This record gives sequence, structure tokens and C-alpha cells, in this order.
Amino acid sequence: MTLVLSVRMELQKAGVAEGAREAAKDIRGIGTAAQEAERQASGLAEEIASTGTATATAAQGIAGFGRSIDDLRARWEPLFGIERRYRDELGALKAAHEAGAIGAETLIRQQAALKLALDRATSSITNQAAAAKRAAETTVARQTITPDRGADIAAYGAELDNLRARFNPLFAAERQHQAVLGEISAAERVGAISSAEAAAATARATAAHTIHVQTLRTAEANLGRHTGAMRLNGQAA
Repeated sequence: MTLVLSVRMELQKAGVAEGAREAAKDIRGIGTAAQEAERQASGLAEEIASTGTATATAAQGIAGFGRSIDDLRARWEPLFGIERRYRDELGALKAAHEAGAIGAETLIRQQAALKLALDRATSSITNQAAAAKRAAETTVARQTITPDRGADIAAYGAELDNLRARFNPLFAAERQHQAVLGEISAAERVGAISSAEAAAATARATAAHTIHVQTLRTAEANLGRHTGAMRLNGQAA
């Protein structure tokens, strides 16, 4: 009986020792797994931090590129540049007010002054742009307009008539008579003279024209005879 009990106790001791060893082994495995998990977590944190830094750097680069584009646009678009300066000045005023450097009254007064300056500058630039556009359109129209051949021919004919009237008295008298008749008709159309007055004026103008033409023709005939006589005298000599 004592022998059996001793054997049992020895077996129990052996089982306890083996269990302790297994438990210690499991604990060491848990510790190793925990260390590996900590290492992985640390690596993930570094990767996230690196990604955040890269994202911030990219954002700064995009912002810088945007500012460069705005700088170029402000250089060639005066209106954009003025509006940009207006926004910057407003931001500076608000920052000064929030910091306590200026009071609410000064803030409001300066904001109103900035808005007035913006409106004046905008109006001036808009007017200048409109004037430049009109000038450009006029220049293009002058360069691309189709010549009016009918007007050119009419102007050429009028100039020929002016020259002919200078050296042909009969043509000049007829031309003047037609102009007078046209004026009489125009006066009657607008009611300046009555029909009877127009008829009387036309009769007087026609009579005067007839006498003038007869005088010119008589003078022309006399001149012709005188010229002929001079030629005959010259041949006889």
C-alpha cells in the first residue's frame, strides 16, 4: 500500500513538473509573439508617419504651385491682381483685429476704404479694357473691310464732274440749275414752302437758267468767231 502511494506521488510530481515546463514554454511563446506584434506595430507607426510627412510635403508642393500660377495670372490680368491684393488686405485686417491690434471701428472703416478702392480700380480697368477692345475691333475692321466699289465709282464720277464744271461753263450752269431745282423740291417736301411758291420758284430758276445759257452760248459763239478771224489773219500774214 505504501509502495503504491509512493509511486502515485512520484507520478504526480513528474506530471506537475512536465506541466510547469509546458506552461513556461507557452509563456515564452506568448512573450515572443508579443515582441513581434510590438515590432510590427512600431513599423506600421513609422510607415504611417512617413506617409503623413509625404502627404504634407505633396500638399505644400501643390500649394506652392498654385501660388506660382496665381502670381503669373496676376502679372498679366490686372483685375485678378487687384482682387487678390484686396483679399490679402482683408485677411491682414481681420488678423490684426483678432490679435487686438486694431478695434472694431478701425476694422470697419478700413474695410470700407478697401472696398471703395477696389471698386474704383475695377471700374478703371474695365473701362480701359473696353476701350482697348473697341480700338482692336476698329483696326481689324479697317484691315478686313471689303472695298465699296460702288461708292468708289460714284466718288470718281463726282470728281470728274467737278473738273468738267471748272472748264465747261454750260455744264456748270446745268449742274447748278439742277441743284437749285433739287433744293426747291426739298423745301416743298418738308413744308417750308407751298406748292404755289415752289412752282413760282421753279419758274424763276428756269427762266434765269435759260437766260444764263443763252448768254454763255452767245459768248461761246463770239469767242469762236474771234478765234477764227485771228487764225485767218495769221494765215494771211
